[in-house]
Amino acid sequence: MANSIAHATVGASMTQVEYESGSGSHVFSIEHHTADDTLAKEETGSIHTNLGEDGAVTLTLPQDVVGSERFMFAVMTAQELRVDPGAAGAIYINGAKQSDDAYITANDEGESVMLIADGNGDWVALFTQGTWTVV
Repeated sequence: MANSIAHATVGASMTQVEYESGSGSHVFSIEHHTADDTLAKEETGSIHTNLGEDGAVTLTLPQDVVGSERFMFAVMTAQELRVDPGAAGAIYINGAKQSDDAYITANDEGESVMLIADGNGDWVALFTQGTWTVV
């Protein structure tokens, strides 16, 4: 079976991508944020960018996750993209657990990170590309 990719635009800032391979069909969404936003746990598996933004944008992770929810972030405009774990959560990145409510930030096109919920209110960076600073 050949691999195939189908795109479907959902809205002005959202694209849904379906990828079919020998292991089955996979669907994920890419959302381009031009304003601050709080993500919902139902968006697990999605990719979030700052494409089209002309300033900093902060994306807050959901607070009601149970564990294994994952979100990916990619800088697509050379502006600051901030990922905030929320008041009760922390992010494990750069070799350590960071302080609760400390956000991570990057601002160079192509920088990316994947975060997964640990089930205890915190988030673990499974991979990073580029420099993500803790603030």
